[in-house]
Amino acid sequence: QYASAYDKQQDVLNTIQTLLSEGITQLKSSDNIIVPGSDDFIYGGDAGRWIGFAYLLKARYHMRTSKRDATWYTKALVAVDSAKANGFTEGSAAANCVFGSTPTAYNQWYAFSKISRRGYIKANKTFTDLMNGLNDPRRSFYFTKNDSGKYEGSVLGSSNTSNVSEIGTYFASANSPTPIATYAEMCFIEAEAALAAGNKTRAAQAHNDGVIGHLTQVTGSADPAYVAANASETASSIDLNKIMTQKYIAGYTMLEPYHDWRRTGIPALVKNPRSNLAGIPRRLPTSIEERLYNNKATVVNNLLEPVWWDAP
Repeated sequence: QYASAYDKQQDVLNTIQTLLSEGITQLKSSDNIIVPGSDDFIYGGDAGRWIGFAYLLKARYHMRTSKRDATWYTKALVAVDSAKANGFTEGSAAANCVFGSTPTAYNQWYAFSKISRRGYIKANKTFTDLMNGLNDPRRSFYFTKNDSGKYEGSVLGSSNTSNVSEIGTYFASANSPTPIATYAEMCFIEAEAALAAGNKTRAAQAHNDGVIGHLTQVTGSADPAYVAANASETASSIDLNKIMTQKYIAGYTMLEPYHDWRRTGIPALVKNPRSNLAGIPRRLPTSIEERLYNNKATVVNNLLEPVWWDAP
């Protein structure tokens, strides 16, 4: 048995920023004897690209505190500018988990949904309806077609998942890379931060860049009709809902859309009607291992209780 008190979430987030800054300094130093090597699966030993990635993470965590830090957008924009200055400027800059083509090295979405638990993961109607309504060209990469030749999701709370689309090959092939952070995410962080700063022109351009960048990354090109309808915003037309909706679509399979929803309430979601909770969970409960073996654990049972950075 062990006893370890938890750090405050505010302290953890501050430490994350400190560690990222220290890592950037070390990667920039010519005296640093520990540098990425050929066994670096993400950037192949390119320290410069790691620096750009680190700045993007700094922007992400500044944005995470938007309910708590009145100056978050200024800090996030500085970090975004630094990420761009260090090469995080296109889809190829994305940081991805990589996988192999043997059973012990499969992509986790493929291993779970196509091998060990076939049929357990299905598309959600809220998401497929959104993409169908936009005629989004990423649908064929995100989902399989159902028996009717359509991209259709399951109604929330329904136990009937027959004739429902499953996760598609872009994310669920044996060796599909899984995104940790993407160029599109950086653009949408920039767009949200610029909008908060009152720079709507920059917000619109960053939003458009994010949509076009992700379309190109996923499909190989930016569909002109989709760009005209969804990536041609101006200072007079851009708003937070457009930015967060497109970030939500581009963040499929990532955790960031959940964090963003807790911060912004976008997209508008409804709770599972079969749930006993009064709302949508905003956190995980304390794990059983911590309850059993850590007598200093902070025990939380209420899934509707916001974490520190999510608190109003």
